[in-house]
Amino acid sequence: MTQPPVADLCDAYGSDARVLPGTWQRFTAIETFSGRAETIRLHGPDAALKDLLSTPGQGRVAVVDVAVEAPVAVFGEGMAHLAEQNGWAGIVICGHVRDVALIRDRRVGIFARGATPRIQTDGQQGEEKVEITCGAAVIRRGDWVVADLDGVVALDPALLKKAAA
Repeated sequence: MTQPPVADLCDAYGSDARVLPGTWQRFTAIETFSGRAETIRLHGPDAALKDLLSTPGQGRVAVVDVAVEAPVAVFGEGMAHLAEQNGWAGIVICGHVRDVALIRDRRVGIFARGATPRIQTDGQQGEEKVEITCGAAVIRRGDWVVADLDGVVALDPALLKKAAA
Protein backbone atom coordinates (compact mmCIF):
# COMPACT_ATOMS: atom_id res chain seq x y z
CA MET A 1 0.00 0.00 0.00
CA THR A 2 1.28 3.45 -0.88
CA GLN A 3 1.23 5.85 2.03
CA PRO A 4 -0.68 9.10 1.37
CA PRO A 5 1.34 12.29 1.80
CA VAL A 6 1.33 13.96 5.22
CA ALA A 7 -0.54 16.96 3.79
CA ASP A 8 -3.32 14.71 2.46
CA LEU A 9 -3.59 12.98 5.84
CA CYS A 10 -3.96 16.36 7.53
CA ASP A 11 -6.67 17.33 5.02
CA ALA A 12 -8.52 14.04 5.51
CA TYR A 13 -8.29 13.79 9.32
CA GLY A 14 -8.16 17.45 10.40
CA SER A 15 -7.23 17.90 14.04
CA ASP A 16 -7.19 14.10 14.54
CA ALA A 17 -3.91 14.13 12.60
CA ARG A 18 -1.45 15.09 15.33
CA VAL A 19 1.26 17.13 13.60
CA LEU A 20 4.63 17.09 15.31
CA PRO A 21 5.41 20.82 15.20
CA GLY A 22 8.55 22.56 14.12
CA THR A 23 11.06 22.13 11.37
CA TRP A 24 12.37 18.63 10.64
CA GLN A 25 15.67 17.81 8.98
CA ARG A 26 16.08 14.65 6.95
CA PHE A 27 19.42 12.88 7.44
CA THR A 28 19.22 10.08 4.86
CA ALA A 29 17.99 9.81 1.28
CA ILE A 30 14.72 8.29 2.53
CA GLU A 31 12.15 11.05 1.96
CA THR A 32 9.08 9.27 3.29
CA PHE A 33 8.40 6.48 5.74
CA SER A 34 5.59 5.23 7.93
CA GLY A 35 4.89 2.58 10.51
CA ARG A 36 3.62 1.80 13.98
CA ALA A 37 5.20 4.00 16.64
CA GLU A 38 7.52 2.60 19.25
CA THR A 39 8.02 5.40 21.77
CA ILE A 40 10.95 6.21 24.02
CA ARG A 41 11.84 9.14 26.28
CA LEU A 42 15.52 9.85 26.87
CA HIS A 43 16.86 11.82 29.83
CA GLY A 44 20.49 11.46 28.98
CA PRO A 45 22.47 8.41 27.88
CA ASP A 46 21.38 6.84 24.63
CA ALA A 47 21.77 3.20 25.78
CA ALA A 48 17.99 2.69 25.92
CA LEU A 49 17.60 3.82 22.30
CA LYS A 50 20.47 1.57 21.22
CA ASP A 51 18.81 -1.34 23.00
CA LEU A 52 15.49 -0.61 21.28
CA LEU A 53 17.05 -0.39 17.82
CA SER A 54 18.82 -3.70 18.45
CA THR A 55 15.44 -5.46 18.41
CA PRO A 56 13.56 -6.45 15.22
CA GLY A 57 11.97 -3.27 13.88
CA GLN A 58 9.37 -5.04 11.72
CA GLY A 59 8.75 -1.79 9.81
CA ARG A 60 8.07 0.26 12.95
CA VAL A 61 9.06 3.88 13.55
CA ALA A 62 10.97 4.77 16.71
CA VAL A 63 9.74 8.12 18.04
CA VAL A 64 12.19 9.64 20.49
CA ASP A 65 11.40 12.38 23.02
CA VAL A 66 14.65 13.94 24.21
CA ALA A 67 13.95 15.40 27.65
CA VAL A 68 17.24 17.29 27.84
CA GLU A 69 17.29 21.06 27.42
CA ALA A 70 20.78 21.45 25.96
CA PRO A 71 21.20 20.39 22.32
CA VAL A 72 22.96 17.04 22.62
CA ALA A 73 23.02 14.16 20.16
CA VAL A 74 21.24 10.96 21.15
CA PHE A 75 21.69 9.15 17.81
CA GLY A 76 24.64 8.46 15.54
CA GLU A 77 26.15 6.11 12.99
CA GLY A 78 26.16 3.01 15.20
CA MET A 79 22.44 3.32 15.89
CA ALA A 80 21.67 4.09 12.24
CA HIS A 81 23.43 0.84 11.33
CA LEU A 82 21.40 -1.09 13.94
CA ALA A 83 18.11 0.42 12.75
CA GLU A 84 18.87 -0.42 9.12
CA GLN A 85 20.08 -3.93 9.95
CA ASN A 86 17.06 -4.71 12.13
CA GLY A 87 14.32 -3.52 9.75
CA TRP A 88 13.16 -0.25 11.29
CA ALA A 89 11.26 1.95 8.81
CA GLY A 90 12.45 5.15 10.44
CA ILE A 91 13.43 7.14 13.47
CA VAL A 92 11.85 10.47 14.43
CA ILE A 93 13.96 12.28 17.03
CA CYS A 94 12.58 15.29 18.88
CA GLY A 95 16.20 16.20 19.45
CA HIS A 96 19.57 15.99 17.70
CA VAL A 97 21.79 13.51 15.86
CA ARG A 98 25.47 13.39 15.04
CA ASP A 99 27.72 11.54 12.56
CA VAL A 100 25.74 13.16 9.74
CA ALA A 101 28.25 12.23 7.02
CA LEU A 102 28.26 8.61 8.19
CA ILE A 103 24.49 8.13 8.40
CA ARG A 104 23.71 9.82 5.08
CA ASP A 105 23.81 6.57 3.04
CA ARG A 106 21.80 4.40 5.45
CA ARG A 107 18.59 2.87 4.12
CA VAL A 108 16.38 3.91 7.02
CA GLY A 109 14.45 7.16 7.40
CA ILE A 110 15.92 9.55 9.96
CA PHE A 111 14.20 12.84 10.79
CA ALA A 112 15.43 15.03 13.66
CA ARG A 113 15.46 18.63 14.85
CA GLY A 114 19.11 19.12 13.99
CA ALA A 115 22.68 17.94 14.41
CA THR A 116 25.33 18.58 17.02
CA PRO A 117 28.65 16.87 17.77
CA ARG A 118 28.12 16.77 21.55
CA ILE A 119 26.62 13.67 23.21
CA GLN A 120 24.97 13.33 26.58
CA THR A 121 26.99 11.11 28.93
CA ASP A 122 25.00 11.27 32.16
CA GLY A 123 21.39 11.19 33.30
CA GLN A 124 18.78 8.61 34.14
CA GLN A 125 17.95 5.69 31.88
CA GLY A 126 15.35 6.16 29.13
CA GLU A 127 11.73 5.03 29.36
CA GLU A 128 10.22 2.86 26.60
CA LYS A 129 6.60 2.30 25.61
CA VAL A 130 5.42 5.53 27.25
CA GLU A 131 3.21 8.32 25.98
CA ILE A 132 5.50 11.10 24.82
CA THR A 133 5.09 14.62 23.55
CA CYS A 134 6.90 16.43 20.80
CA GLY A 135 5.95 20.06 21.01
CA ALA A 136 2.22 19.90 21.68
CA ALA A 137 1.70 16.59 19.83
CA VAL A 138 1.09 13.46 21.89
CA ILE A 139 2.44 10.19 20.48
CA ARG A 140 1.47 6.81 21.87
CA ARG A 141 3.01 3.43 21.26
CA GLY A 142 1.11 1.85 18.37
CA ASP A 143 0.08 5.14 16.71
CA TRP A 144 0.59 5.24 12.95
CA VAL A 145 3.43 7.68 12.20
CA VAL A 146 4.00 9.13 8.74
CA ALA A 147 6.95 11.32 7.78
CA ASP A 148 7.68 13.07 4.50
CA LEU A 149 9.25 16.31 3.34
CA ASP A 150 6.24 18.29 4.65
CA GLY A 151 6.62 17.02 8.21
CA VAL A 152 5.61 14.29 10.62
CA VAL A 153 2.13 13.25 11.75
CA ALA A 154 0.76 10.67 14.21
CA LEU A 155 -2.65 9.04 13.81
CA ASP A 156 -4.65 6.81 16.12
CA PRO A 157 -4.76 3.35 14.45
CA ALA A 158 -8.48 3.00 15.32
CA LEU A 159 -9.15 6.11 13.23
CA LEU A 160 -7.44 4.50 10.25
CA LYS A 161 -9.38 1.24 10.65
CA LYS A 162 -12.65 3.20 10.81
CA ALA A 163 -11.74 5.12 7.63
CA ALA A 164 -10.86 1.88 5.80
CA ALA A 165 -14.21 0.28 6.66
